[in-house]
Amino acid sequence: MIEALGLEAEADMARTKLVESFPDRTRGYAERSMDRFRLVGTNPTDDPRIAALAGAIQKQSVVRLRFCTPNEQSIHPTHMELRDGQWKVWDALSDGWIEMCDWGRVNISRKAFSSR
Repeated sequence: MIEALGLEAEADMARTKLVESFPDRTRGYAERSMDRFRLVGTNPTDDPRIAALAGAIQKQSVVRLRFCTPNEQSIHPTHMELRDGQWKVWDALSDGWIEMCDWGRVNISRKAFSSR
């Protein structure tokens, strides 16, 4: 998930700083634990729309879902959530979640919105 949001380098740096701040014994335990346990499997974040929407949230950009279709929808994305392998985005305009299966083609506008 961190990779999809473009925050992998920042997350690695934060984890390194956190582990380095531990006492020696705890740091050793944490490092061994990180070596022993890994998340492996299909990555549900390979869809480029996830990174695009994450960037739009950070920049408060207006987004059009189902771009160039009769059902096009403009949203103000403020949050994303990954639950049970399924992404959804919170739209501040409609005050509701929109599931990934309803996103269609995504267009990120240059227009910004102000958060409430």
